[in-house]
Amino acid sequence: MKKIIVLVGTLVIATLLTGAGCNLYQTSKTDNGTGSRKPNSVSISNLQFSPATLTIVKGTTVTWTNNESSTHTVTADDKSFDSGNLTKGKTFQFTFDKLGTFSYRCSIHSAMTGKIIVQ
Repeated sequence: MKKIIVLVGTLVIATLLTGAGCNLYQTSKTDNGTGSRKPNSVSISNLQFSPATLTIVKGTTVTWTNNESSTHTVTADDKSFDSGNLTKGKTFQFTFDKLGTFSYRCSIHSAMTGKIIVQ
């Protein structure tokens, strides 16, 4: 009986130490082919927002980074946030304190669209 208790205890501790099944922070749903994910980040490159859809928890701050030479904006369709002009290398951050789906676009290049889902 003691061996079973020790074994179960060891498994529980190992699970806690490895973080199995635990997501400590919300990340994007895609690695965009880079092989690595940055939590709560959206890259602006190739005339698109990547990931185009990001799911986060309420209270999370999202960072957009313009990685190309063209100037872009991050402008919410409902006008709740607007980055203004972002030149190459510039970032914009916004904290989402309300639940819902927030669609946005680049006001300079209207075909560039994205969505933040706050759960």
